Amino acid sequence: MQLDRFQILFSIFSLIFVGYFSKSFNIINEDFAKKAIKLLFFLPLPILVFLSFATTKLDLTLGIYPIISITIQSILIVVSYFIGRLLKFNNKTIGTLIASAGITSTLVFALPFIQAFYGVENLKYLFMYDFGNGLMAWTVVYLITGYLGNKKELGIKKGILSFAKNPMIFALFFGLIFSLLNIQLPQMFIQFKATLSGFINPLLFIAIGILLDFRYFQSKENLGKLFLSAGVVMGVSAILAYIFTSYLNIDGIGQKVILVSAVSPAAALAVAFSIEHDLDHKFASALVAFTMVLGIILVPLIILL
Repeated sequence: MQLDRFQILFSIFSLIFVGYFSKSFNIINEDFAKKAIKLLFFLPLPILVFLSFATTKLDLTLGIYPIISITIQSILIVVSYFIGRLLKFNNKTIGTLIASAGITSTLVFALPFIQAFYGVENLKYLFMYDFGNGLMAWTVVYLITGYLGNKKELGIKKGILSFAKNPMIFALFFGLIFSLLNIQLPQMFIQFKATLSGFINPLLFIAIGILLDFRYFQSKENLGKLFLSAGVVMGVSAILAYIFTSYLNIDGIGQKVILVSAVSPAAALAVAFSIEHDLDHKFASALVAFTMVLGIILVPLIILL
């Protein structure tokens, strides 16, 4: 199991460096990454969102987990916004920070750790927590980042209307209906979800590598921004997770899963949102890579405490 965990992490960083070196040797450029992400938003991601929710069996006895996730993400969004305003970040950078704080890599990053240390049977806690994370990502986070990015010119009314027409929202809505009504999809759709995920995730990580600029880390101002943002994405979320689990008397493996999820790095999807809404994609790529490195240190520490 431990070998599987490190193989996954190795694969993620390998894909990032494939993208980075492909750009360095002029094989592909940033325009390729941006077009690839726009392609994902056109059809593959909506289909994956639908299948992910439609094939998730909701365990209503664990209903508190998505509520905790939604509450933590909501607070992080507010904190990110006010910190961005306090430090005079522009709207694009604030939007990127909100996307990074509001979408954590719970499944891609946390799942192998939870499975390795606590077993497959305890992944139910993670799936329920991530259910809230997914709901927030494709509704509140998507709407706010769009308004801070290229959807602001539409105005609030037209912006919300544009949001409501987005294929992601239809995918999320029908996915939830299928899940709540326990509508069983044929096995071929389950397999297609795995195949689609195997296409989307590598492409996202390669795109991160293409957009990653190590010169970004050479600036003291940028490093300060990364450390502060990582503190919000991982630090504040961990504190909130501990407070909520303690208050609600959630202990043992359930508490560990929530804490591990809270310190999971910013998701690759934050970069996709930054491209889709014309935000600060260089900051997004750097923050995803930076928090992944921190996550490799923090997640095992939490598990071993």
